[in-house]
Amino acid sequence: MNRLEIVRKRLKKIEKKEKKWVEKALKKDREPWYDKFTSKIPKAVESKLQLAFSKGFELLFFKGSKLLAKTYPKETIHQEYKISNYAFEVKGTKKSFKKIVNRARRAQISNTALLAVEGFGMGITGMGIPDIPVFLALLLKGIYEIASCFGCDFESRNESYFILILMEIAVLNGKEKITANQMVDEYINRMVRGEMKDYDFNEQLKRTADVYATNTLFLKFLQGAPVIGIIGGLYNPVFYRRIAQYARIKYEKRYLLQKTIELKNA
Repeated sequence: MNRLEIVRKRLKKIEKKEKKWVEKALKKDREPWYDKFTSKIPKAVESKLQLAFSKGFELLFFKGSKLLAKTYPKETIHQEYKISNYAFEVKGTKKSFKKIVNRARRAQISNTALLAVEGFGMGITGMGIPDIPVFLALLLKGIYEIASCFGCDFESRNESYFILILMEIAVLNGKEKITANQMVDEYINRMVRGEMKDYDFNEQLKRTADVYATNTLFLKFLQGAPVIGIIGGLYNPVFYRRIAQYARIKYEKRYLLQKTIELKNA
């Protein structure tokens, strides 16, 4: 089996996995009790949550990316990627490609554990909204690490925009996820073909922040109560896992599409 056949076969596998992920999301509309409960939470709390997420995203994307890159072995991961990617280009074996995928999987597992510890600590002390900057920093650290595993430099504006839409769509539920997922694929196709255009980064940042505020309103409200807040805090790793799984799928798909173009043009 030549390299192009290996890539095409893997691409079909990841697309099948992606389809199952989207179908699962279609069955996960928010429970009626969620909207009923959150409707009773003061609007001021929701507004504070939206502002906290917006400010958190803004701070981390504009000033925190380089600092977050120092919280994990970025250069080591990039070197491992280059070696595995070169081995795949030279030998064309599944083993060399799987090293890239397995490294991203290990990154997801280690960061899920980190979010669990963070959520427990913030929850037991009753820190809901104050937890948001730390929560977001750990989410982004996890995504940055996955991006690095596939050789992507997350510090560029296009890459930051890509991460924002991944983060937004990963937590959506219901039918809106299908359309949104197609939008991500369109963006990926432009990236791998070098056909990028200007996007409103600030508008996307606000959209993502608002989606996170809406989807974590109950949990962060609950997390604000000492001791019982553990319940809300322990949802942090569950929330991250949804995002990380989607990010891994999309970064691998993007890698495979890029490889398909390169091999066709070789």
